[in-house]
Formats: sequence, structure tokens, C-alpha cells
Amino acid sequence: MRTDRRQKGLTLLIEAFECSYSFYVLGAGASAGIVPMTAQLRKNIVNRFVSFGSFPAETFKQDEIFLRVIGDSNNFNNIYTSALLKHLYPSAVHAMVIKELTPPKSVKEAHSYEIFLLIKRPSTIFNMNVDGLAEIYCIGHYLLEPHGRVPTELVRSPFWDNYIDALLDFGFDIHEIPGLILPRPEPYHVTSQPAYFKATSLIKPARFVIFIGYSFGYFEQSESFDDFETFEFFRDLLRFYRNHKKDILVISPNPEMTGKGIEEAVCSLNVCTMPFYWNHLCKAIKETVFKYKLRQLDKLKPLIGKILYRHDQLKDKEP
Repeated sequence: MRTDRRQKGLTLLIEAFECSYSFYVLGAGASAGIVPMTAQLRKNIVNRFVSFGSFPAETFKQDEIFLRVIGDSNNFNNIYTSALLKHLYPSAVHAMVIKELTPPKSVKEAHSYEIFLLIKRPSTIFNMNVDGLAEIYCIGHYLLEPHGRVPTELVRSPFWDNYIDALLDFGFDIHEIPGLILPRPEPYHVTSQPAYFKATSLIKPARFVIFIGYSFGYFEQSESFDDFETFEFFRDLLRFYRNHKKDILVISPNPEMTGKGIEEAVCSLNVCTMPFYWNHLCKAIKETVFKYKLRQLDKLKPLIGKILYRHDQLKDKEP
């Protein structure tokens, strides 16, 4: 049953690739393997703080970004680390999060984004990530970035590391980057931005709407969506266009919760959940395209079994 469901989903995805105006919503899973996910993000930030070696005497209230990325300091198994984290300035966490969400200058493999060089143009890339990777690879497509983008050149410079050190020492208020939304509940007015207005018109001709590695910022501790405003936006939009018979695909390693939430919110049965790792799936598709010298992606359909096998092979090689 699992293989049959995956074959159906992959067939629909290939059709979406070959269809103009397909609408792709990218979440953190689209940047997996390039930009650290939450667990690695937490580890990198905590290690930098602990190894800094200088800690203020006072303790600080942990703000929303701190809780999303680091978590409650009381829940750390290491008592020493747990105690130290109470002395970590939230502003320093903000600056370190921005640093971690900035991709390296040279990316060895970016299959998750390179795939958009092969799909039908123009399509729409509604990119919830702030790492700026989509701009590099999504050439010829409509690119919308509702949560903004990190200033990569600034953050990669020695200035930003010195800035982080100063924040760890003195904890002054960080200058917010205009338009940049870090992990926390979305501001209620976020959907009034131009990206959402453009999405309203661009989704109309789309036969396919594909959610990739995106769970609307689900925060397990509160069992709620941080991106609730965006969830409501897509709920209303997809309900409005329900009679247009749009196919909705949800792609992630565990897509059931997001898929079920969308299905119930939109009142649509055209929601297909696809349990894939996006980076491995894209690599498997690219390898198949080049191996068989395919000029059209719809020629991939007879090769779906090979793509599934290669995806699982890549997934099993993960540490």
C-alpha cells in the first residue's frame, strides 16, 4: 500500500513539474542538508555559547525565538548547560540564529533547489525559508519570500562574528533586519505583505499546489502553528478556488499531520501526502534525468520505480 501511494504521488509531482504555474510552498525541509534543522541549529548555538567562556552574572527571560530554537533551559539533561543557558542574552540567540540560517558561500550539493532549473517555467516558488537559496536556483520562476531573507554578505563577514561576541558579552538590543521573520509566531499583519497579494493572483491558474517540507511552523510544546496566519491564508485561498479542482501535494518525511490539517481546513479530497525526503527525492530524479538523457520530465513516469528505489537507497545511507 505504501509503495502504491508513493507511486501515485510521484506521478502527480511529475505532472506538476511539466505544468506551467504550479505553485510550490517551501518549508525548512527544502533546505535540509544545506542549512541546519532545529536540532543541529540548537546544538551549534549552545556549543558556541558554552565555549565562549564569559557569562553575565544576571539571568534573562527566554523569549519566543529562544524557546523555538533552544527550548526551555530547564529541560536540558546537562545540569551545567541548563544553568548556563539562563545567562544567555536573547539578543545573542537572535544573531546566532541568523548566522546559522545563512548557507555557506560554496554549496557542494543543492539538489533540493537545482530541481527548479528543470521544471516548467514559469512556476511560483512561495519560499518560507530565509536562507536566500531559492534566488540562486529558481531562475525564470515567480519567487516570493514572505518571511524575508538574511543579508548573506553581511552575516558571512567577520563583522557578524564580532557582533555575536559583543552580544554574548553585553546583550544590547539587536537591530532587527527589516522583513526578516525568525522562528516565532507570525505577526498578525504578515499576510498584508506584497508576497501574499501576489500569491493570491498566481495561485489562480495553478493546477497543482505543492507543500514541500513545511509544517506551518508547528510548535510541539504548545501544539500550535507558529505560521498560523499563513495557514489561514492558504485555507481561505484554497477554499475559494476549490471548484478549480486543484491537486494539493504535501511532501515531507512525515506528511500526515500537515496533509490532514490541510484536507480538513480546505474541505478537499484532492490532498495527496507523499512520505519523501525532498533532498533525496530531487537527487534521485536528477540522476534519472541525466542517466536516461530525458528532455521532458513526463518521460520519468515509466521510471518511477527506479526513482523510489534510489530515494530509499539515499535515505538509508544517512547516519
